[in-house]
Amino acid sequence: MTKQKKIMIIFIIVGAIIAIITVIGAVFLVTSVGNIKKADFFELGADQVPTVKLVVGERKITSVSSSIENGITTKIYEYRSDSSAADIEQYIKYLREDDFIVTSVNDNKNDVYYGKNSVAEGRIILVYIDANPFGYTIKLIKGRGELNKFN
Repeated sequence: MTKQKKIMIIFIIVGAIIAIITVIGAVFLVTSVGNIKKADFFELGADQVPTVKLVVGERKITSVSSSIENGITTKIYEYRSDSSAADIEQYIKYLREDDFIVTSVNDNKNDVYYGKNSVAEGRIILVYIDANPFGYTIKLIKGRGELNKFN
């Protein structure tokens, strides 16, 4: 077998592996977004945060991401909706009824975080909602800390 044929076979094998990994990743993403779309609660370990679906019904999820860095878990869900303002208003009302409190406000950007103590001792959960022209983003953060109610 010539050197060129060996190189060609290696490229074919590497290409096939990349294609398989891509397909597996796509299936995982579609499955996880589908499961989140139907779920009534976001899961943060043993903690549960109500989903948009529970409050206003199913909405299109366009992106999901999560990370754990320095003991802080972050999950971000991006939604597409024609009724963003109404969705957000109802969702915030529901959070407040579920014992989430306003924990901080950044006056420059009108950013508001809603917080609640975690079931894990010494940990808190923060919910941040960001509206945009096409929908909204819900960011969940869980980490060490204590809540300070914003007045």
